[in-house]
Amino acid sequence: MTEKILLSYAHEDAKYVDQAIKELREREIITEKNVFLDALADGIQFGEDVRVALQKKIENASKIVFLISDSNLDSVWVNYEIGLARAL
Repeated sequence: MTEKILLSYAHEDAKYVDQAIKELREREIITEKNVFLDALADGIQFGEDVRVALQKKIENASKIVFLISDSNLDSVWVNYEIGLARAL
């Protein structure tokens, strides 16, 4: 079965995403068969409720990887995503 992995990160940290994916593959946390659901790259449609869109992405994910940095430690959205993930 193909896993769907949500990658959650601060917009400011987008430059680190490729390196994070490489390291997760090296540690076999993710494999070539995984499908990525990127909360930022997949975007949220104009007029769409951000909270509802994020909830759908989290509910559809098999795994969620949070890239935590100084850029997002105090982020309302990152904390919201972590709270949703923990609630499921």
